Amino acid sequence: MRNSGSKLKIFLMLLPLVFLAGSCNVTSTTTVAPTAVDEEAAQKQVFSYEGREGVDAMTLLKEKFEVRTKDFGPGLGEFVEAIEGITPDSDEFWAFIVNGEAATVGASQYVTKNGDLIEWRLEKISK
Repeated sequence: MRNSGSKLKIFLMLLPLVFLAGSCNVTSTTTVAPTAVDEEAAQKQVFSYEGREGVDAMTLLKEKFEVRTKDFGPGLGEFVEAIEGITPDSDEFWAFIVNGEAATVGASQYVTKNGDLIEWRLEKISK
């Protein structure tokens, strides 16, 4: 009997601590600051598609994505202003890339081949 009385005393002494601990609101929050690499990746936009024998890159771009261009007429062709609603900032442009290399002609003049990888990358203007 004496043993159960001691256990009861200990239980009654600890009971308020259990209620007190249960009423505490403890939260843990971890905040991770984005790194420069994360921010760069988030800002970098790339749209790509495969070439199709005999079809120019601009025609394929317009088939695959919502595109806004400005036509500068014969010889200069169309300038891409926006792809999928993304417009470059004043220090950026849509770079036209063919098989990993900057194109040497405009997208309207480049006739694609099967297997070509065409990319449009949002890039900074070099100063």
